[in-house]
Amino acid sequence: MATGCSSGAAIGFPGFRYRRELKSAPFHFFVCLILIVCSLLGNTKCTIFIFIFFLTKGKALCGLLLNNICEVFCSQLNDVRNKSIIICLEYIREYLVKRIVVVQQIIERSVGQLTPTVHAMVDANKKEATDCVVEWIAASLYKVSVPNEDHCITNMDRKECGCRMWELTGIPCKHAVAAINYMNEDGKGVAVPEEWVHAAYSLETWVRMYSFKINGCSGRRYWPRIESTTVIIPPNHRPQVDRPTKKMKSNDEHALPTSSCVTH
Repeated sequence: MATGCSSGAAIGFPGFRYRRELKSAPFHFFVCLILIVCSLLGNTKCTIFIFIFFLTKGKALCGLLLNNICEVFCSQLNDVRNKSIIICLEYIREYLVKRIVVVQQIIERSVGQLTPTVHAMVDANKKEATDCVVEWIAASLYKVSVPNEDHCITNMDRKECGCRMWELTGIPCKHAVAAINYMNEDGKGVAVPEEWVHAAYSLETWVRMYSFKINGCSGRRYWPRIESTTVIIPPNHRPQVDRPTKKMKSNDEHALPTSSCVTH
């Protein structure tokens, strides 16, 4: 009987329900959770290790996995998050106008076929690829060894690497860059590593994405007034369920004698 009571109490406890839901959660949920924790703690090795277990089907092919556009956009709304909807929308419009102008100025100064950030990443992979040792296995498979690290198998036809970075980001990793250099030295003429980068990172794609403009708008003082028959009323206020507060007695109430102390 006591066992039944203990099991019933355990089922009613919220921690038991949370533990049961975690057990039924998919494996990728825990992978994402660990990845977020590692990124917050700045553990790069753990983050790279978790990258290996990500599925590449339906990937975004961009480096916004840890710090995506949604996080950047939400951080810009911290000052106007509690404002009215008109003020919030006007702030978003001004933010987008400034962002488009800044990006277009960067595009005018950019040189090459890749965006500046991706170009720097490819250059970094080129420097790290100089320490790699490449061995041809068969067809388009290459074994790339790195000192003090495990070797990786790179498939050049499928654009895949054992470290999974090339598949996730669309940017050739150091193993792929080393294999590309090996193929060029072998006389196969497979172009430079920049040619193997996904089209999403090309400067031409960036120009097309920021080719539009957002028209300006005058201040609220100059907006036309519109007569509307719709009246928007605030929602009904519902007090939050909480522990009732104790009403403290004032000094006058403490000074008054109680009925048991009154003398006749």
